[in-house]
Amino acid sequence: MKHLKRFITFVNEQDMMGGDPNAAGAAAPKPDKYKFIFMEDGETGDTNYPDGTSSKKYTSYEVSKTDLDKWLDSNIISTKDLELSDAVIDVKKKAISKYISGDKSVIPPDTKLLLDKFRKQVVGDQIGNRLKDIEITFYKENSFGTEEVDITFIIIPKK
Repeated sequence: MKHLKRFITFVNEQDMMGGDPNAAGAAAPKPDKYKFIFMEDGETGDTNYPDGTSSKKYTSYEVSKTDLDKWLDSNIISTKDLELSDAVIDVKKKAISKYISGDKSVIPPDTKLLLDKFRKQVVGDQIGNRLKDIEITFYKENSFGTEEVDITFIIIPKK
């Protein structure tokens, strides 16, 4: 009988109740940040390799979800030249937000013009942060990739 314990002791040993009730609470969650690079549609690498691939270095950027939401609220609006309903504005905001976060791979052509405006402000250091250069490899099959796993490719239409 010396190995029998009270049930509450077992529960506490299993840490099912969240551990020490006197311990500090969990740390605040880190704000969501999106990492991305800008590429022109149909772009290829500068450096060619014997296997037919090529590569090019791109500057990567990062923007917080909060800053992106502020940018969307101040830049996707109805104007005298282009009147948009609230529903259309919401759809465009969600589409761009999901595209930049990497949750969506295609956006409507009219929304791509807004991406160019976003690119100009990011490159001009008005929003987000500049990060390191990342090498992108272009393959024969018109595909591309990188060793970075947490990066979104933002494709800007050719000018």
